Amino acid sequence: MAEGNPYAPPAAAIDGGPPSTELSLSEEGQATVDSLAQWMRIVSIFFFLFAGVMGLMALFSLFGGAMGLIMMAVLGGFAVLMAMAGMWLRDAARQFSHGVAHNEEICLGQGFRALRSFFIMYGIFNIIGLIKSIWDATN
Repeated sequence: MAEGNPYAPPAAAIDGGPPSTELSLSEEGQATVDSLAQWMRIVSIFFFLFAGVMGLMALFSLFGGAMGLIMMAVLGGFAVLMAMAGMWLRDAARQFSHGVAHNEEICLGQGFRALRSFFIMYGIFNIIGLIKSIWDATN
């Protein structure tokens, strides 16, 4: 059964034993994951910068009276969400790098879980933005 599966782990394909728990990536695969981790770190820095700018905008909106308090809450909420996205990307990058460097499959899985959290939040914001655009276009 494992002989016909090109995606079977090497240990299961060779000796028919239980699948290996070690991570088996080619040199090109390791380079790709390292490059992905490096880009995720760069993007996470931008998320942290934008979170800081939004946090400063939230602080300055305090001087706008009652409307300023509402703007502070909205901008502060977005700043927190941006910082969370940056932390998820940074964590995913760290786990990917560690998993490849130490040949640990568990770390790679944790990295994918952090990346999944980032993409869920990103998708929710895109859906909200799409609904708002449709609402604005029809009104």
